[in-house]
Amino acid sequence: MKMDYRRDLQHNYLVVETGEKTENYITRMMTENQVQGLLGCECRRMDQKKLYYYDITSKISLAEKSRLKKVKGSEVLLIIQGLLQVLVQLEEYLIPADQICLDWNYIYLDPVSCYPSFCCLPAAEKKLEQGIRELLEELLPRLDHQEQTGVSVVYELYQYAIQDTFLVMGLQSVLERRLMEDDRNRTSGLSGEEKQRTSGNIIFRR
Repeated sequence: MKMDYRRDLQHNYLVVETGEKTENYITRMMTENQVQGLLGCECRRMDQKKLYYYDITSKISLAEKSRLKKVKGSEVLLIIQGLLQVLVQLEEYLIPADQICLDWNYIYLDPVSCYPSFCCLPAAEKKLEQGIRELLEELLPRLDHQEQTGVSVVYELYQYAIQDTFLVMGLQSVLERRLMEDDRNRTSGLSGEEKQRTSGNIIFRR
């Protein structure tokens, strides 16, 4: 699989050449549908090669962002939650979860909101569970410990991910439990009126 970058007057693209000659169900689903949380993709043929163009206009890769400054724990949680939401949608299109690329060079973020967009590759190179472990391993030493929101949750997610019983969708349970605990801790010292205003304000929801 070869990856390159190209641009025209209005767009920037991640271009992937897989070497495959014919289309299959997965390639049709990923090019004919716009799944929220996935990079928009179109298939082009050039010099008898089949190329996939992923639109990365106005986005920054997670790797590039991490090289510029430390990553906030809350940003990592947003990426994980975005991944879980994409996986639910992939089930509806019958696209295998392993098609998601979790190499941090190819996870793209909105530079303002940090909301992630993932690359759905027609040819998977590793299992999703392995990709999640490796992604968290890359991010842990780059966490900004000056911004405590979510840092301890990221560490707990990693501890869960390295277990033999690790299930991807189990990350949702870890997130919900920890964020509910943090929400209770934040409101425990508030007045009755303040508790009412903040009740239920968990950062992420399904």
